Amino acid sequence: MGARSAYLADRLLGIVLDDPKIMLALIGKAGLVEKFSLFQIAKDPDLVKNTVKAHLQHVTYHDVEKVEKLYGAAFKSGLYDEDTRAYFLEKAEIRHHFVHRNGRDKEGNFVPISITEVIAFGQMVVQLIEVCEEKYRKYREDRYPSGLMPVE
Repeated sequence: MGARSAYLADRLLGIVLDDPKIMLALIGKAGLVEKFSLFQIAKDPDLVKNTVKAHLQHVTYHDVEKVEKLYGAAFKSGLYDEDTRAYFLEKAEIRHHFVHRNGRDKEGNFVPISITEVIAFGQMVVQLIEVCEEKYRKYREDRYPSGLMPVE
């Protein structure tokens, strides 16, 4: 779950900080409302960019719904089909049991997890990354149609 969250955070930050249009879309979709004085704006020309970056660095990327909303703003479509979304929602709940309840559910029952489930989760993460990278590739092609893209 941690590797998935780190990947999603890094990829989204790169896209949003690279493209002012996507940053604006994300600000609107995520409901980022801040008030700045003219002094603050004049003092820091990168104020909006830095504020958005700080916000994205504090997002909980195992929150499936929030991630879907943010990536929906960036790519104009989310990352998950309904089955994948349901799968990751279920796994986020299991993660919560292990992180916050020492591997037990709300009723105190132990939540078992098998190596097969761990392997399947890893495969689902790889598929999610492939979907995201394909959307990112299409975004880059649309953004830089001449093929002259900045080096990452």
